[in-house]
This record gives sequence, C-alpha cells and structure tokens, in this order.
Amino acid sequence: MEQVDLLKEHEQWANRVCSRIILLFGILAIPIFFILPNIPWHWRAILPVVSVSLGWLLIVFSKNERTSKYTKYTTTILLNIFGILMTITMGKGNRSVPFYFFSILAFSLIYLHPKTVLVAATGTILSHAIMMTRFPEQIFALHEPAMYIYTGFIYLLYLLAIYAIASKASELLGKLKQRESEQRSLNQDLNEIQNQIGIASSRLRSTSNDLAKEAGELMSAFHETASAMEQMAQMVDVETGEVTKVTDRVNEISTIATHIKKMSDQLASDFGETEKVFEQGSTVMYSSVENMKKISDQIGEVANATSRLKESSLRIEDILVFMNEIADKTTLLSLNANIEAARAGSAGRGFSVVASEISKLAVQSAHGTEEIKKIIGAALLDFEKVIETIDLSLAIVEKNSAETTVVSDEISKMMENIQQNAAQIKEIYQAMENLSQKNDAIMAGANSLASIAEETSAGTEEIS
Repeated sequence: MEQVDLLKEHEQWANRVCSRIILLFGILAIPIFFILPNIPWHWRAILPVVSVSLGWLLIVFSKNERTSKYTKYTTTILLNIFGILMTITMGKGNRSVPFYFFSILAFSLIYLHPKTVLVAATGTILSHAIMMTRFPEQIFALHEPAMYIYTGFIYLLYLLAIYAIASKASELLGKLKQRESEQRSLNQDLNEIQNQIGIASSRLRSTSNDLAKEAGELMSAFHETASAMEQMAQMVDVETGEVTKVTDRVNEISTIATHIKKMSDQLASDFGETEKVFEQGSTVMYSSVENMKKISDQIGEVANATSRLKESSLRIEDILVFMNEIADKTTLLSLNANIEAARAGSAGRGFSVVASEISKLAVQSAHGTEEIKKIIGAALLDFEKVIETIDLSLAIVEKNSAETTVVSDEISKMMENIQQNAAQIKEIYQAMENLSQKNDAIMAGANSLASIAEETSAGTEEIS
C-alpha cells in the first residue's frame, strides 16, 4: 500500500488552491483597474499584466518539487506587494486598503499552519510600516491615526484568533497524521497477517490434499485388510472343520485306548490266574503222579488260554496299526493347522501353539504304539514257544506219564515263560496307561484348538 503524508498532501492542495485563487484574482482585477478612479493610466496597463503574470508564475512555482514548499510564503509576500501597489496607485482612494491586509491573514489560514500565519502577519505589519514611513499622505489620507490604533487592536485580535485556529488545525493534522501512520502500520501488520494466513491456508490446503491421499490409501488398505480377514475367516472355518475331524479322531483313539487298556487288564488277570494254575499244577505233579491227568487237563486249559491270549495280541496289533494311521493323520492335520496359523499372522498365534502341542502328542502317541507293537511282537513269539511247549508237554504226558522229571522240567520252563509273559503283559498295561494319558492330553489340546479356531473365526467376522 502506497504511503501518503497527510500534511504534505494538504500543503500541495493549499498550493493549488492559493495559486489558482491569486490567478483568478489577478484576472478579475483587470476591469477594476480601468474602472477605479485616481489610478494613473500607465499603472492601469502595468498592474493587469503583472498580476496575471505573477498568478501564472505562482502556479508554475507550486508545481515544482523544489520550490513548492516555499509557495505558502511566496503567496503572502505577493499579496502584501499587491497591497503596497494599491496604496501607491490609488492615492487618496485607498480607503479599503487596511481591510485588505486582514484578508491576507484569512487567506493564509488555508494552509492551517501557524508559521504561514506568522509570515503573513509579519508581511502585513512590515508593509504597513513601509507605507507609513514612505507614503504617509496616501495611508492617512482618509483615516485618522486614532482609527489606525483601533484597527490595529482589531488586527491583533484577528491575528491571535487566526493563529490559534491554525495552531489547533496543525495539531489536529499532526494527530491525524499520527493516526494515519498508526493505521498504516496496522494495515501493514494486517497485510502481513493476511499473507501469513494465505501461506498457512496454502500449507493447510497442501496438508489436506496429503491427508486426503493418505486417507484414500488407508481406505484401500482397509478394504484389502477386510478382504484378507474375510479370506482368513474362511480358512479358519475350514480349519475349524479339520479340527473337529481331529477331535473326532482323538475321541476314537481314546475309546480304542480305553478298550485296549481293559483288554490289557484282562490279559494281566488271565496270566495271574494261569500262573496260579501252573503253581497248583506243579504242586499236584510233585506230590503225586496220579494227578498227571489233571495236569494234562490243566495244560490244555493253559493252551486254550494261551491261544486266546495270542488272538487278543493279534487284535491289539491290528488296533495299534489303526492308531498309527490316526497318529499320522493327526500329524498331517497339525501341519496344515500350523500353515494356516502362519497365514493368519498374529491372530493365529494361539492356534499355532495348540497345533504344535497336538503334533508333539501325536508323535509321542505314535512312539508309544510302536513300543507296544514291539512288546506284543515279543509276546507273540513267547506265545508260540508256550504253545509249542504245551503241545510238547501234552505229548509227553500222553506218551509216558512216567517221565515225570521231564514233565517237571518242562513245566518249570512253562512257569518261567508264563512269568515272562506276565511281566510283558504288565509292561503292555503300563504302556497303555501312558497312551491313555497322552490321548487325554491330545483330546484337551484338540478341544482348545477348536475353541481358538471358533474365537478367531468370530473375531475375523467382526473385523470384516
């Protein structure tokens, strides 16, 4: 915003007004110079030319930047010179000349500057002093000295009033200039604030655009996440079905393990009874040969019991094969669960832990069944030996009951084999007990895995 000096602008305005008024005054005075009496003809020709020339010269003087600041003083000087010329030319007809000098003071008030008023007052007083000393006849032609004293007193009051007006007006213009300067400073501050607001708005607009882009990217990422979560929910549903299958398989394993445990318990009980029978048979054999027939019958019972034990062992081996298949399937399902848990990320971490535990238990179960198979295999071999020994003993008993010593030795061997079988049966029972505990742990893990899968599925559905 362009800065404007109010006092300077007013002074330029006053210069334009005063210079044009003086030019107009000079032009309008031309006919008066020819009408008024007591003016010599040469002055009637000189005064119009001089007044018009001075008016134009004052206009040029006021437009020049170097001389315009002196226009206010030049104006008062020219007006005083004009008053002196009127006194000289009009002679005894200068009745209105003193009042003309009053108008010079009023004219200087246009500038609203006390110095201009003082210069005008000094010029008028000096002009009167010159006229009183140099042209007393003209100045006192129609006025008494006492009239001039009265006029001087009025002039002094007029001067003081005009000076007070000029001083006050100058003070007001100074305050107005100060206000204008303050307003200009305030406008500059406002412009600066406006510029800062513009910069901040531009930055805010840029930031808003960036936020809009980021929001779009965020919405795109959110949709992708929702789609991924939906896919994960579908995979978790699939895994939930697989886990349900694993749970069913584990329930079957638990049922089979319980059945095998009962059969092992029954085998241990049968072997205990067999051992008692053999002990009784040995006692009877050692006490009397007459009881050989009973021993033969008891050996037949032992053969039958041994055959049943063999058949039960074969059935246990078939069951163990089935349990191995279930353990392999459980391991495969656990591996699939680990893969899906890895795809699910942090949401499938618990899923992965439970699947890993189930995998470990499945491996341990497989190892247990292998151990049981080895024990049963050894037991089957012993059963074969027992059966062969029993058949041989029966043949020996039927052939020659006199060979009691041989039969006694064979019965002793049978007792040893039966004791070994009883120990193996106890090992089978203990192994089945451990297998049952591991199956229970697998069952609990499968149930926990199913629960986690359901919670994960529900969570992914809520997120999506």
